[in-house]
Amino acid sequence: MNNLIRFIAISILFLSPVIVYGDDIVGSGRCRICHKEEYEKFSKTAHKDTSGSLSPEQKKNKECLMCHSMDKEGKYMEIGCEACHGGGKYYSQEYVMKDKELARLIGLRIPDEKYCEKCHTQETPKINKMNIKEGMKKIEHKKEKETKKPDK
Repeated sequence: MNNLIRFIAISILFLSPVIVYGDDIVGSGRCRICHKEEYEKFSKTAHKDTSGSLSPEQKKNKECLMCHSMDKEGKYMEIGCEACHGGGKYYSQEYVMKDKELARLIGLRIPDEKYCEKCHTQETPKINKMNIKEGMKKIEHKKEKETKKPDK
């Protein structure tokens, strides 16, 4: 059964051109339902809302929106969960998220330094050359592992 689900997921991934960005975005509010702690941590980072650094003209410029919005129309004026983890339309269902391999197969990305370089380039206006490893630490939002207290 798991193989059938994976086959269907892979088929959807390769047959649907929408999965890159656009109609597959569900918004960070959807992620927040299950990932409250991660959402709260991330919402305090510089990535949460980058629209304040854009002029009204830039908010209409698709080149600017490539990094400052999760879609090219400026509907989602934030660098939210899906800007780094990919549009959640297909992987955000609870039964999919419980199967990490399946979630990754149908679109969940675990961003790395290379992915950050899509926005943080040498040509990026107003962003100083950055150490991406250090920058990733600033936006870290993994859930804190609960430490088990020893039995007395």
